[in-house]
Amino acid sequence: MNEFIRKENGIGILRINGKEQDTPCFFPTLMFNSEKLRKIDDICQDLLSYVCRTRLVNFVDIKVSTNFKIQRHILTFVDSGGFRLKEQRAKILPTQLKIACCGQEIGIEDVLNIQTMNGDIGNTMDFPIQRNLKNKDEYVSFNLNCAIQSLKAKPDRLFLYGSIQAWDYESAIKYSKGLAKFPFDGFAIGGLVQFSRDPQKIIDIVAAVKQMIPKEKPIHAFGIANPALIPILIRLGVDTFDSSSYIRMSLDRKFYLMSCKETLTLSTEMTQIDAPCFCSICENNKMSMFLQDTIRSYAFLALHNLNQIESLFRYCKIRMIEGKLDTLAKTSLRKLASQIDLRRTMEYIKKIG
Repeated sequence: MNEFIRKENGIGILRINGKEQDTPCFFPTLMFNSEKLRKIDDICQDLLSYVCRTRLVNFVDIKVSTNFKIQRHILTFVDSGGFRLKEQRAKILPTQLKIACCGQEIGIEDVLNIQTMNGDIGNTMDFPIQRNLKNKDEYVSFNLNCAIQSLKAKPDRLFLYGSIQAWDYESAIKYSKGLAKFPFDGFAIGGLVQFSRDPQKIIDIVAAVKQMIPKEKPIHAFGIANPALIPILIRLGVDTFDSSSYIRMSLDRKFYLMSCKETLTLSTEMTQIDAPCFCSICENNKMSMFLQDTIRSYAFLALHNLNQIESLFRYCKIRMIEGKLDTLAKTSLRKLASQIDLRRTMEYIKKIG
C-alpha cells in the first residue's frame, strides 16, 4: 500500500512500491537535454545511490529514448514535462485534453503510462502558466480538467500528485481550492522557477496552497533549491523539492559548501589544495580533480554539490526533531530580509501553525 504519514514534529514518511523515504527531502533532477548533460548523467545515475535514494526525471526525456536507466531501488519521480514541452513551443488542445508538440499529440494516458513504467511518483499533465499570459483562464481550466481525468485513469502503483500552476497568492488559493476536494496522493506546485528572483512570490504561492489542501497530504515544490529559502518553505509545509542546480553549478565550476553556506568558484590556483570537504566524493582528493575538462570531472563535482544539498535537508530534519525549525527558518528570513515582506511571511507561519 502506497502512503504518506506525517509525524507530529512535521517529518513525514513516503512509502511507495516497497521503498521508504523520510521527508523533507530532495529529488535531484536528471538532465538529458544536451549531449554533454547526457554523458554527465550517465555517470551520475550509476553513482547516485551513494549520495541519496531519490531522483526526478522528465517525461519528455524518457519519451525521446535518452539513456535513462530504470533503477527500482531508487524512489523515482517522473515529471509530466509541461515546462520542457513549453520550451519546445508546444500548444494545448483544450477540447481533447492533449498537448501538441513537434507533430505529435500527447494525452493523459501517454503521460501516466510512462510515469508508471519508469517511476513511482508522477504529477498530472499540465502546462505552465506564465504571470504575463493573457488567456490564463483557458490554461487553468485545461490543467484542472487534465488533473481530474488523470485521477480517474491512475494506475494503483503510481503515487499521483495533482499539479498546481499559480502566479500569485490569489490564483494559488483559487487553483488549490479546485483540486483540494479530489483524492490525490499529494500536490505539486509548478511554475515557481519563474520567481527565482522574487522569493516573496514563492512564499505567497506555497502559503496559499498549504492553507487550501488537506493537512495530511504532501506538497512538492518544483525547481526549488535555494538554501536560504528551503527552511522557510519547509516551515510553511513543503515536504519534497527538486532541482538540477547541482549539475548546473558543476557546469559553471561551482563548488557548494553547505557548512560554510558558500558557493566557491574553482580556479587554476586551487589545483594543489586539498578539497575542503570530506564527503565520499571529495575525501582524499585535491581540487584539481574538479578542474579537469572531462565528463568525469563535471559528474563528480555535480555529485559533491548534491551531497551538500542532501546535508542541508538532513540538517533541517535534525532541527525539526529538536523542535527548532522555527529558529532555522528565522535565520533564513533574516538572510532574505531585503527581498521579502517579513511581517506577511510571519503571518503565514502563524496561520499555518
